[in-house]
Amino acid sequence: MAFEMLKTERGKSMLSFNGYIFVKEKESYVKSIWKCNQYFKNKCRGRVHLSDRKILKSTDHNHVPNSTDTNVKKNYKFTKRNSYQ
Repeated sequence: MAFEMLKTERGKSMLSFNGYIFVKEKESYVKSIWKCNQYFKNKCRGRVHLSDRKILKSTDHNHVPNSTDTNVKKNYKFTKRNSYQ
């Protein structure tokens, strides 16, 4: 179960996993919980529980993965990184 850490345009952390984008909801000493970025738009209840760089739990989404959105976020990361060089 591979995932990738990304950054928003404002520098906040995002997580890409199985074609979905997640934003951090809460964090404790033990784990962090990430909610689907479609939470407000589609009322998606998809979540990922992450601890020590491992996915502990993943819940279902009420929509299909948006590969276009995922690719745009990844390309933004690549473009921003290369613009500073």
